[in-house]
Amino acid sequence: MGGPLLIEECAIQPSEPEPGEKFRVLATNSTDPDDALAIKIGNLHVDASKKQKLDVQSSLDQIRTLEKQQEYAELEELKKKRQIAQKLVDDAKEQLKNVEKSVEVNANELKRKYGSP
Repeated sequence: MGGPLLIEECAIQPSEPEPGEKFRVLATNSTDPDDALAIKIGNLHVDASKKQKLDVQSSLDQIRTLEKQQEYAELEELKKKRQIAQKLVDDAKEQLKNVEKSVEVNANELKRKYGSP
């Protein structure tokens, strides 16, 4: 047998367990074409799995960013509504003040004209 030996752990299939055995150590030879192919396939699987995890994490990050942007947009909309409501309240207070002033002026004119009731 030539070339370095690679030691791998793999889960045992239910059809081949020996009593008390959970893992079996397999020796592979990277110069054996079958073993080299198996190693390449295993590496591709690991790389694909890592890429898939990164893609999922990236998608989750994008979703969180969109949710955050939506929540901040909703907050800004609420702030605008609050400003509009505050403007309406301020305008109503100003109108009330003007009406009260008019009432007072009219009441004073009537007092001067007709005296106290």
